[in-house]
Amino acid sequence: VLEKIISKIECFLHNKNAKSICGSIVSGIGEGAYYVGEYSPRIRECVGYTPYGGTLNIRSDEGRRIIPLRQGIEISPFSSGDRTFGRVKLIPVKLSRADKSVECHIIIPDRTHHRLDIEVIADRNLREFFGAKDGDEINIFM
Repeated sequence: VLEKIISKIECFLHNKNAKSICGSIVSGIGEGAYYVGEYSPRIRECVGYTPYGGTLNIRSDEGRRIIPLRQGIEISPFSSGDRTFGRVKLIPVKLSRADKSVECHIIIPDRTHHRLDIEVIADRNLREFFGAKDGDEINIFM
């Protein structure tokens, strides 16, 4: 209970000029690893790291509507074999939970089933890094 309260307070006190989103970690539908793998060389080229093979999904009352899309890095559509892959935006953010934080990116694909959840990629397994499970609170700072 105290960790949740601290998490909420961090959201408001971290940086008054930065936008922040408080949310809860949720499980996705299991497609993140495949798509991150397909986009991985392009992500590495744009942001300088090879992303971990999957996304961390965060559900928030604010949803994706307050994410500043103009600040994003765009990956253009491409084809691989007989498949086509749509445009993707990468938004640089900082995730914070308890006493840990990490620089990472929100990934916003044009084609997605995740209309409510925010998907985040990083150079590491974020669940393991934060020691987090479904329902745990996490903060996103933009």
